[in-house]
Amino acid sequence: MWSLSNSSLIGNVQFAGGSSPISKLKPSTPLTGDAIFCEILNDTTLQPTVVTEGDTPHTYTFGVDNQIPIIITNVDTVFVRAIDVTNPQNGEFVFDGTKIILFSEKPITQVSYVASNTSFRTLAATGISGLSGLPIVGSISINDNFQDHPSGSMTLICDQRDLGSLRYRFSTGTFVSICGFAFIVNGFTEDISSSDTTAIVNVSLRGKWEMYANKPIALNNPNSSTSGDFQDPSCQIGYVDPTKQKYVSINALAGRVGATVTGITFQIEVPNDSDNATTTIANELGNYLDIEQSFVDYSSPQAIICRKINAVQSWNYSHNDLLEGKFSTSINRLPEEPITKGASVAVRSPNYSALVPTTIAPYVPYIQAEDVNNIPKPTIYNFTTPDIFNNAGNVVNEPTQQSTEQKFQLRKVEKRKYTTGDSEPTIPPPHVVKLTSLDQNTDRSGASKTSIYREEEDGMPILEITRRYAFAYTAFDITKFKFIGEDKIPYLEGDPSQFWQLVEETYKNYIYDEKTGYLLGYDIRGKKYMRAKLEGDDLYTQSYQIALQEGEEVSNYQTALYNTYKFEWVPVYGAKRYALVRHKDYYKQFDKEEQYIKKCNKDGTSYWEQNPNYIEPMFAIAETEEYTCFISIPNPDNLLREGKDPFQPDVMSGTETFNRQKLTILPSKNTKIANYELGEPPEEDKYLTFVSNFTAQDPQFAAVVEETSESESTGVPPVHTRKPPKYELVDVNNDKNKQKKNDKYRYVIWTQPYNGGYPRTGSYNFEKAKNIQDVINAVTNQLQIDDMRSTLSSSCSVPLNLSLRSGDKVTVNLKGSYYYRRVMGCTHSLIIEGINEYGVPLITSSGTSLQLGMDRNISVQNKKEEVPSPRSSDSDKPTGLFIDDTNFTLGSLLSSDLPRRGRVNAQ
Repeated sequence: MWSLSNSSLIGNVQFAGGSSPISKLKPSTPLTGDAIFCEILNDTTLQPTVVTEGDTPHTYTFGVDNQIPIIITNVDTVFVRAIDVTNPQNGEFVFDGTKIILFSEKPITQVSYVASNTSFRTLAATGISGLSGLPIVGSISINDNFQDHPSGSMTLICDQRDLGSLRYRFSTGTFVSICGFAFIVNGFTEDISSSDTTAIVNVSLRGKWEMYANKPIALNNPNSSTSGDFQDPSCQIGYVDPTKQKYVSINALAGRVGATVTGITFQIEVPNDSDNATTTIANELGNYLDIEQSFVDYSSPQAIICRKINAVQSWNYSHNDLLEGKFSTSINRLPEEPITKGASVAVRSPNYSALVPTTIAPYVPYIQAEDVNNIPKPTIYNFTTPDIFNNAGNVVNEPTQQSTEQKFQLRKVEKRKYTTGDSEPTIPPPHVVKLTSLDQNTDRSGASKTSIYREEEDGMPILEITRRYAFAYTAFDITKFKFIGEDKIPYLEGDPSQFWQLVEETYKNYIYDEKTGYLLGYDIRGKKYMRAKLEGDDLYTQSYQIALQEGEEVSNYQTALYNTYKFEWVPVYGAKRYALVRHKDYYKQFDKEEQYIKKCNKDGTSYWEQNPNYIEPMFAIAETEEYTCFISIPNPDNLLREGKDPFQPDVMSGTETFNRQKLTILPSKNTKIANYELGEPPEEDKYLTFVSNFTAQDPQFAAVVEETSESESTGVPPVHTRKPPKYELVDVNNDKNKQKKNDKYRYVIWTQPYNGGYPRTGSYNFEKAKNIQDVINAVTNQLQIDDMRSTLSSSCSVPLNLSLRSGDKVTVNLKGSYYYRRVMGCTHSLIIEGINEYGVPLITSSGTSLQLGMDRNISVQNKKEEVPSPRSSDSDKPTGLFIDDTNFTLGSLLSSDLPRRGRVNAQ
């Protein structure tokens, strides 16, 4: 006889043959006290034994050796197992693991008992694939998450003698079916007890379809063969092998690996020029699910199911169904911008006398839906589609294969103009309220702002205009007067806005080689507002002007000195040049550079043609850079010279820069440099870079910095900066059949609070969409799934529901308040307790845990825009740039003809 007892089981426990329960709880299991070991008892003969008095009154004990009595008798009493082992009654006994304890109000000295041998082997959970016939107890967890493969785990306790059977049944890769879910075993571990004959087995499970969904599948029929009679396989463009399919359905594709797809139908284009093209079920479904307003469900054992997002099972739960007595929600999505609330909501004043009514009125139900208007929705900020639609909203089909008839034509240059730098450069900094000293001047420590205007072609700079604004003034410019008594006293105070002005403006024009597009350098021209000398604390300009105003006579020397403190516009000159050489003149490997392109004939043969976009790889072997800007004023001291005193040089100030760089190629096995004196040349390519920088600035160019350095680099010098190729390859047929009237449109898609205007912040491109409605469907589906996933998260536990699937709708009614949710994930928890007296497995559950997301409709808006027609551009047939001259070079270094100090008539 045997039976089970567990307080967590639902319903009443029945006992076989009228015997008392003899279950035993195994300690320290991962099943939190729910793992029950059933003892299977085999009857033996009646055995007499002597008993001794126990430690407590009315108790008697005797020892047993791995035998548990089924029934115990003495002369006039039959002892049975205690129904409640914590409160044994007269005529009952308990087993504490080592001895039998009898409870008898009458004194006894000897008893007889019928014993049995015990083995810790539970009984099988039939109906669960892989467990039938095995004596086990354990727990099972099944996880089903939205658009993911289900997963699960099993913890099983068994006799060690059954480990071999479990290993065989749950070897990795084995199919297991549990409660309507199909799994593949992807992990197996076991812990064998050393204290008894039990073992704990942990089995991890993954959805059946994961292996199928991500397995590469050949698109071409594997039984077909390529007709390979052409001389050049790469020239089979447009040739269709009649033995090959042009399209294959998603179900036919899935069938090649033993899978089935339901709920969606579409055709997949098969490339006819390659037998190596592959795809996966998951990849192809990803191309169509949003367009079909669907999502994928991998939980079914029969097929991969694509379910319409709004055609799913609905479930209703009330507050009485919630196992943990709560429904938790966390709102996660932020609004697009901060929300300003209106007046505060009035709070009702409680009536304290009514809080404890003398008569408790019955609960009055009410009905209201959750207010979701204040919960942010996912948004689209003026997204656009590609320019692929006609006026009717259908996608204009472009040829999927390149024509064999192609030609090069002049590519349209992409131009861009923009301004960067400080905002509002013409307005002085707000922290400068008034000018009370000379420190704010541009040539001292004053603030400045810079604005840079750029023009680019194909991402390469063409023109750069730099304008710098700062304060420029003398002491007299900000002189004011105040009277102290009858004395007129000067002091410094000026309005910043009067002296904030443009102080420097330069134009940098970049120079490119017309044929190759290589950057050859740039020229700088401009002007700068500066002075020859910095005015000191003596405030000379102030005293000079006051003297003039008061009618004092000033000398020529004083006037000349005054002129050295005045700001004047002076020219700015600068330039940079590169000397370019070909890589092939220095390195052997560049002799093999491709200079031709393959062209295909209609019969599959090929020929070679000059590549008009080919440009000889070149690098900068040397470069020079110069910059000069200075002011020169006759020296006032020359007006004071006498007799044969020497003339003093002009008073000067400004900046001069001279930079130069030169590369030296070191010999290696790849270079064309001969006469390596140390035996075999090195394997590694290296070159030296010599750099020299010289700068002189400030009054009389007194601040001088000169630096020289040399470094060694590994590899070959990089190809010098150049513009993109001039020509692009176009399809002749498309060129001939080009529509005269433009019939291309794009669509703008948005949600509230946006309006479809500017800026355009993103784009959508659904490759498989056939019309704008497909795009709208896909966008709506993506937004709704985003709303389900990310807006909020709710959780609750309900009674076990193995029919519930991720993606289902759930309505939770909490005493009249309705909450509409989507199942984002669910966990089903099962416990195998053993079997009852009829051999039926006792399986309990702590319920189904739900992770829920928002369920509501999302709407999008759209409008159509006509794409402007591009202007056609005709060009002569281009020719490639092939240079056979030895030691061909481009560019040159500066010839030092820029105006600078030391040159006669420099200004």
